[in-house]
Amino acid sequence: MGKVSDKVCELLNRQVKERGIVVWYDSEKVYDGLAKRLQIPETTVLCYENGFFPLRERMEQFLEFVTEDGRPQDDCGVPPKLIVYVPKSRSETGFALIEAESVGAVVEPGAPTADRNSRLSSLVEQVFNGVAPEKAAHVARQTEEGLLTLAELDQMAEEAGTVTTGALKLIFGAASPVDVILSFLAGNEFDVKLEKKHSLSELAVVAREELGLDVELIPTATELRTAIRRHLLLCELIQGLPEEGFPPSLSTIALPRKPVQFDTIRHVLNVWRQRLDLQEAYRETAENVQAMTQLDKAVFPTEALRGLETFPFIEYRLLLSARNNLAQRDTDSPLALAKERRASFWSRVYPEISLRWSLVEVAARLLQVSGLICDALKRRKFTAEELITAYTRHGEPWMLLDRYARHLESRYVRCETFGSTDDAGMDELMHQCRVEYANTLAVLAEAYSGALEREGFTPAGFDQQSQTFRNAVAPLLKDGGKVAYFLVDALRYEMADELCEGLSADFTVHLEPALGQLPGITSVGMAALLPAAENGLALEAVGGRMRVCVQGETVNDRSARVTWFQEKSDSPTKVFKLGDIVRLTPKRKRELAEAQLVIVTSQEIDRHGEEGGEDEETRLYMDEVLEKLRRGLRNLVQAGIMELVIAADHGFIFAEALESGLKMDPPGGKTIALHDRVWIGQGGVAADGFFRVNASDLELGGPLELAFPKGLGIFKVPGGGCSYFHGGASLQEQIIPVCRLTAKAPKRSAVITVNLKLQLAKPKITNRFFSVTVSLEAEGLFTDVAKRVRLEILSGKDEVGHTAMAAYGFEEGSREIVVDYGKPNSVTIMISETKKLEHIEIRAVDCESQLLLASLTGVPVELAI
Repeated sequence: MGKVSDKVCELLNRQVKERGIVVWYDSEKVYDGLAKRLQIPETTVLCYENGFFPLRERMEQFLEFVTEDGRPQDDCGVPPKLIVYVPKSRSETGFALIEAESVGAVVEPGAPTADRNSRLSSLVEQVFNGVAPEKAAHVARQTEEGLLTLAELDQMAEEAGTVTTGALKLIFGAASPVDVILSFLAGNEFDVKLEKKHSLSELAVVAREELGLDVELIPTATELRTAIRRHLLLCELIQGLPEEGFPPSLSTIALPRKPVQFDTIRHVLNVWRQRLDLQEAYRETAENVQAMTQLDKAVFPTEALRGLETFPFIEYRLLLSARNNLAQRDTDSPLALAKERRASFWSRVYPEISLRWSLVEVAARLLQVSGLICDALKRRKFTAEELITAYTRHGEPWMLLDRYARHLESRYVRCETFGSTDDAGMDELMHQCRVEYANTLAVLAEAYSGALEREGFTPAGFDQQSQTFRNAVAPLLKDGGKVAYFLVDALRYEMADELCEGLSADFTVHLEPALGQLPGITSVGMAALLPAAENGLALEAVGGRMRVCVQGETVNDRSARVTWFQEKSDSPTKVFKLGDIVRLTPKRKRELAEAQLVIVTSQEIDRHGEEGGEDEETRLYMDEVLEKLRRGLRNLVQAGIMELVIAADHGFIFAEALESGLKMDPPGGKTIALHDRVWIGQGGVAADGFFRVNASDLELGGPLELAFPKGLGIFKVPGGGCSYFHGGASLQEQIIPVCRLTAKAPKRSAVITVNLKLQLAKPKITNRFFSVTVSLEAEGLFTDVAKRVRLEILSGKDEVGHTAMAAYGFEEGSREIVVDYGKPNSVTIMISETKKLEHIEIRAVDCESQLLLASLTGVPVELAI
């Protein structure tokens, strides 16, 4: 017998000596041959063959020593020595052998005590720890997967050590064959020693025994490395393909003869791809083999490629397949595929591939929500209240349509940074999604504006924007606490909802929709958020210009509104801009300490949307402002402000692919103010493309009239565009968020020391997009640990980049990531600074405590022009 079989016999013999009768269950059915030839001195071996009745009959003579209650008789003398082998699980026997079990010992896989555990992989690991410890874990894993028989294991145990002894052990140390192969494949570090000690033939033996590669003539180290690399990669690819899926060019490849060798190939390649220090070598190898064999030009069954990540061409084939499925409105399979592939090797190595998969994922989600909305609106007419509820409060709220469209555009902007995006059909996908989004917006806007025309402009069930200060802020001030009140220009409801995601661990969050005051322009919406706005707003024409008044006082601009807050508030008040609280200086901290009411204003979204020029810049900034808001909130809590309220003046529509035919002439007459989505004045004409109301219909004071385009129509405005606009009667523009946050008291928990590590795949940064791996280790017994982290990319004190994507746990709105214990996160970073950089610092900051967890300093930057 071999060493593994001997180990099994030792276990059984020990139990026979201790208990006499041994019932040996073999649910894995790996010991059948051994049981039939098993010989233990003075011991009878009975094997289950034709059922339990014949087996019990053969056992009868051995059980006369057992009483009815399963105990050995007092006068039984020497207990019988019996092994009963049953190639079944004990749970399958119906207690047929209960008497023998009660008086004897049960040996089975996974037994609670090691001396009765017959699981083959466990015994194999024990044997190989003695004869070849470097191979023990690897062989045990292959055994657990059913790739090796007992006979093969006995033979391997006898030969163990022969392939990694001698000169190879002197060169590579006490390494497993897998580690020897990996070390050799990664580079030429050991070539001189191998050739000097004439050890290439020994290494060729390792390749033959472990990988199934036959090398007839021993070549140079470089040639042997090339042969092994090619063999590994092509064998993994071929094994993943159905027989009918082989391209002719692969028909001549010699394959391993044993399944265990295929398994070792997969294992070697998986380890190679996962090792950060070896990733660059794998990338170069795979691309070279792909180029030499022209695999990117061969025809493969796409579905078979899904489980592979051997070569980069696989990603582009699958991306194109996903795009084609989306074109046919199949969203489920591309969505599932995108989730799988975002964590693939090539997505980790090439950020542009990860971004493309993220684009596919969000495109599929957009198309799903779009279909849901259009189907619902086709079935019946909705009231305005029902539409608002569906948009904000459904289990899958319709606002997700706008979020996915926003994410889609910002991700596409990042993809374009790499150059062409049409290599996997991304440009066609974007056109499809833009048209779908614009069409759905039009249908939804038509339904909502129509409902307002029919029912009036104050749907029941929702607070008015003008009640925000009275209902959300004033009660907190009355209780005597410090309150921060954020007035964010153009914070669309879906953006506020995304902002609140991830805050629940640190805050009690209460987000509600409110009816924005029409017209949804900044001067009106901001006035509606002021103290006493609930007493009424008025629109007046003075000198041919529109004036917004609260209680007869003009509050058109920020300066006037700041004065209003300071004069009307009964509490000490300080006013800041958003940028002031993102990085708090000692002076600002003192000012915060003096105030009970802290006003924070932000005009960045609207300013970029209306004046920023390029749409791409605006879309990227929308992501950035959510990150700044999240950081500002946490900074204020650190400064002792525990109650915070966030509200917006209006939302917006930001969509490409809108038809130019949507533009229309305004009513004319005496025009006081004209915006893309609202006309304010007196007189003029009526038309089918818009509806007219008096200011009083909107609960506004003053004699002016207003006109709003129906659906997605826009007025012709000098210098006006048709991508970003607001002011009109759509859900996206009118429904504003009112978010109340209460900071939670810090949890008292056991002190856990965590160690966060940052690792770059390359020593220098040569592309605006690059990857950094973030890993988390915890000391002690605590393994259920996760950290929410913000990565800061700095040149001096200036932020020059941000997180663009992560393998998991990425929040688009805040650009924060979650890192789980023992699960490294591959993070894609984008350098946004256009000026020349020589070095950067990468800092990982704990989002909860704002403490620095790790940093990489002096990272060289050499960007191509």
